[in-house]
Amino acid sequence: MHLAITVAGSSDGGVALAPAFSCRDTAGGRFLAERAYAEAPAHAAIVVDFVRTGGVPRCQGTGILSWCSDHSCLPIDGQRRCFDVALPGEPARAREELAAALGALDGQLVSADAPSEAVLVRVLATAERCADITSAAPSSRAFDTSRLLGCAYSCPVSLDSTAGEVVLDLDFAFVEGVCAIAVTACAGTPIRPPGTPGGTGGASCARLAECCDKLPTSDTMMTCRLAASGGDEAICALGLGLEQLRIFCPEAAQ
Repeated sequence: MHLAITVAGSSDGGVALAPAFSCRDTAGGRFLAERAYAEAPAHAAIVVDFVRTGGVPRCQGTGILSWCSDHSCLPIDGQRRCFDVALPGEPARAREELAAALGALDGQLVSADAPSEAVLVRVLATAERCADITSAAPSSRAFDTSRLLGCAYSCPVSLDSTAGEVVLDLDFAFVEGVCAIAVTACAGTPIRPPGTPGGTGGASCARLAECCDKLPTSDTMMTCRLAASGGDEAICALGLGLEQLRIFCPEAAQ
């Protein structure tokens, strides 16, 4: 299987920016891609995984995250590919440089013997280095969430019988304040929604209880903002329905 990356999304200055790699760390905060410039020279590792799901989850909406909250969605050992890339320029152009780096990998061989079962194809970017990432088995090696730059996954796909492109996306990539949480969930070992056992964001997630108190019991759309206090990160759940809230914070949505 060769990597065919189309960096889709909104265009900015002539460069197409993928929403899954254009998240901010908080609502109105800095872009995750700027983390690649925390140390000189700026660097990113692009990681490609095949994730075993133990079944075929539905792909619509929050179907994959819902499925992975009850199943072990782990990357398959022996199938990880990692590419170190240098990012030129300044932090202000971090998103554009990351998009260009992803596009430059178009056509790379990622597996000479791709899994025959249905899997998720996951591509993530991190400020970590491939030497560290590949030092442990993918099924046991967790990523440093403070260094993630972006992440996206496909619908379940059987690569043996797939012709053409495999589209990767990220739930809530367009929802400011939730996008970064979704990136952390996507990059999890295993993939798992925040607030579930083994997931991320449990402490911040509990703060959504204040917001949930204002919601109707039916599965209607809601608009709710929970402001940050102290050193906690702000979480904005804007225009999300109760189904989505249950996925991201099941204990708060009881």
